[in-house]
Parts: sequence; C-alpha cells; structure tokens
Amino acid sequence: MNRPFSFYELLGGEKNVQTLIDLANEKYNNTSWKGHLDWDTPQMNLTFSVLTSESNLAPMASVIDVNSPKPLRSADGYGGYTGAIPKIGHGFDIVEQAMRDQQVIYGKGGLVDVSVLADILFNSVDKLIAGAHGRLNYMDDQVRSTGKLIIDTTNNVDGITLEVKYHVPESNYKKAGFGQTSKKAWSDADADPIQDLIDMVAFADDHSIVYDVIEMSKTLFNAFCNHPKVLSWVRNRMRIADNVSYPLGKNEILAALDGYGSLPSVVVYDGKQGMESDGVVSSVKGFDEGNVVLRPSVVGKMKNAISMHTLAPSTPDNLRTTIEDGRIAILNHWDAIKLVNHIELEGYAIPTLSNPKNLVILDTTEADA
Repeated sequence: MNRPFSFYELLGGEKNVQTLIDLANEKYNNTSWKGHLDWDTPQMNLTFSVLTSESNLAPMASVIDVNSPKPLRSADGYGGYTGAIPKIGHGFDIVEQAMRDQQVIYGKGGLVDVSVLADILFNSVDKLIAGAHGRLNYMDDQVRSTGKLIIDTTNNVDGITLEVKYHVPESNYKKAGFGQTSKKAWSDADADPIQDLIDMVAFADDHSIVYDVIEMSKTLFNAFCNHPKVLSWVRNRMRIADNVSYPLGKNEILAALDGYGSLPSVVVYDGKQGMESDGVVSSVKGFDEGNVVLRPSVVGKMKNAISMHTLAPSTPDNLRTTIEDGRIAILNHWDAIKLVNHIELEGYAIPTLSNPKNLVILDTTEADA
C-alpha cells in the first residue's frame, strides 16, 4: 500500500504546517531587538533610506501683525542616510536517519508517527527562527551600543561583509572623565563612574537630546558595582556610617541610582548569540561591553524587504510559509526519493536609527584626552 510521505501531506497541509510555524514564532514575540526597534513597512527595493532631523528643537512661530504675511522657515535642517538591506538566512536538512532516531519510521510498513514528525518539524523551525532573531539581535546590539554596524568575517564567518554608518555626531562619542578635571578610565580606582553618568545626562540636556535609559552590559555593570567610588557614593546616599559594615548588593546600587533623581533608569543587558564555524557553535556578543549608552527606549526601525519566496506558490513538495507578518519566508522542501526534508529561512532586514543624534555613547575603557 502506497502511503503519502511528505511533511506537507502528513501534517495536514499548508494550514497545519503554518500553525506549527506560528507556534514556534510566538516564542520570539518579546525577543530583545523588538524592545528597541519597530518593524517598518515591507518594501520591494533593497535600499533603505532614513530621513532625520538635524535638531530636536522646532522654531517658534513668530508674533506678527494681523495684516503681515507669515514668515517662511528654512527647508534645511534635515539630513539622512541610506544603505543596503542585506539578506539573512540559513537552513537544515532532516534526513531519514534522524527520523529513525526519533522513531518516526518504524516497522516493515513504514508507518509514521505524525506527532513525533510534527515535533521534529517544530524543533527545526524553532532553531531557524531563533537563528534569524539571533542575527537581528546581534545587529541591533551592535548598532545600539556603537552607533555603527560592521558585519565581517569575525561575526559572519560564512557570509558577506557589510558596513553601515548611521551618522551619530562625533560629539556624542565620549570617553571616561570627559566632564571632569581628573580624567580616568573606569578600570582606575580613582575614576568616578557615577559622575560620568551624570555628565552624559547633562550633555544630553544641553543639546536637546532625547533619552529614557542608560544601558550597559552585565559585565560592565558588575565592574561598576565593585568600583570603590561607586560603593562610596551609594553608602553616602544610604547614610551608612564609615564604621558600619554593610555589604552592598546590585539592587541597593540600582535603587540608589534610581532615587538620585538626576539619572534615568539603568538597563543592564546580557545578550548573547550563537555563531557556527566549522560545525561548532560559540557564544558571541554584539553589544560593546566597554560602552555605556544613553538613549531613548525605542531607537529606530527594522527596515525590511519582501522575500521572493513569499510571492512564489506552494506545492506539496515545496511548501512556502512565513513569519513576522510575511516579512520572513520559510521554505520546506521534501525530496521523496532521498527521504530528506530541507527547511530554510530567508529575509531581508537591517536595524536603523530614526534619529542618530539621540544616541550618546561613553567609552569607559579609555580616559578622555
């Protein structure tokens, strides 16, 4: 007796497969980059363009005579930047041996356990989607913490190189001690990290820069919490006498910063992504661990373009589905002769800064000149 043997047919067709894929995608509704960027409208062109305002201050209307014409404002004051939207993608092969290992195929009749087959598909799709968001998170982390995007052989071993400049003003890049008489990197016991944070906020206020949070990596925050000047400042805020032994934890330090009133909330970030090289997956970080960032909660848009896979028809052997409201395509190809199910994902996306001037970046590893 001939039995159908494709993922498409065994799992109940395109609708059921899409349901499985939607379930896998729901896990990433709160993935990191979505806290800082909004999806932009999908476009067909693979070149993105961002229009930015040169100033966060709009000119006041003039007080004029009742019969006077309204003065015209300058059309200048706007800038922008453009770049290419890169393709992201990867895939997996589910071969017959893998199915046997999961007891999907058993007995002389080649009977199939559909629930286990669905589990294998779900797990494979989950890895694909996790990897896509991992790349988007990596790019977002890099852009958010450095104001630049550099894709090279160190973070993209089997792909292309790409560099995007977001035109963050040079004056927004600071080094430790930039507002102090004694300029020290944070690794120096005589540095004053909290004063650096205060000076970053003062710089932003003086230049009409919009901000909501101060962000730093978990590694840097741990060092920050152990810095003698920070501990002394927090003890003074808590009115702990010098002769009183009272170990300070991270919660006390965050509470002291929050209660000071001159600083926005401090966000401690510990994002990691996996990168595969020669079959080995290692942990990498896009967020620059030596930098502190003063920024708005939402920094920009995730520009994206339509994958041609989303426009091509589906067949029982070439099932095409999508995630993220059609922005990322998943191709599920079944080879009935080789008993191989090939699943691959592709999309076009890149993070952009809506207003690069609202990013203030402090390099804590170097003292200001």
